[in-house]
Amino acid sequence: MVTIEVTNITQITAKSGGIITSNGGLLVTARCVCWSTRENPTIAENKTSEEIEKDSSRLAGLTAGTTYYLRAYATNSKGTGYGNTLVFQTFANTFSDARDGNVYKIVTIMDQLWMAENLKYLPRVDSLAATSGRTPYYYVYGYDGTHVNAAKATANFATYGVLYNWPAAMICPSGWHLPSKREWLRLEAYLNSVANNEFDLTLGGSRLSNITFGTPISFSGIGFRGDWWSSTKGNPITLTSFGWTFYSDGTYGISGGHDERGASVRYVKD
Repeated sequence: MVTIEVTNITQITAKSGGIITSNGGLLVTARCVCWSTRENPTIAENKTSEEIEKDSSRLAGLTAGTTYYLRAYATNSKGTGYGNTLVFQTFANTFSDARDGNVYKIVTIMDQLWMAENLKYLPRVDSLAATSGRTPYYYVYGYDGTHVNAAKATANFATYGVLYNWPAAMICPSGWHLPSKREWLRLEAYLNSVANNEFDLTLGGSRLSNITFGTPISFSGIGFRGDWWSSTKGNPITLTSFGWTFYSDGTYGISGGHDERGASVRYVKD
């Protein structure tokens, strides 16, 4: 019996399985994986029990930030045999961005790890009028200056984080990525349950681009809507990309705009 590598690890779920190398000439009646917080787990503890022909299975009900021991098993009339033991650790409830030390809450949504707070990475801050759809730009809602410490001292920075143009949003910490349009659509399927409570969808508004809306550049929408970038391009020639918007009345959906607008960012674990 060979235990398959543990993958798709989140705070509370993971995936693994086993490959039977020999059944001893007898019918296998049960197979999959068992796990424990102690070494050499057995089926008397936690186990999955999938259809016999399946090599892998989803583990659920795990505890965040915990080390587990796991091994595959197979049972026939002679007893139960085990594969090699693997060790894995579930993710904690927070993530620390090594670039600046900021710590963020994270939450498991549909077997994906999402940041549950808006990103606050601010290597520099740009004035409201400074704009580009090709070079990274960083804004803090309501702040029109270039002093990072002053921007970080504002209430809007503390509550809503930073607004990024699309090139800046694509600069991700190691091991994380900007969610695609498809991943935002997957999130929508979860919003009818408890995602907003867990995900804390703050309505931080955006920095409007006059290219997109034909109006003067301005900050707009705080308390009324939240705008987040996706990694999915709309039109690379005209520099537009898709995003996602959540409104104060509870409506939401795919949105988008020119790459020079400023929107919030939340990353998903690779």
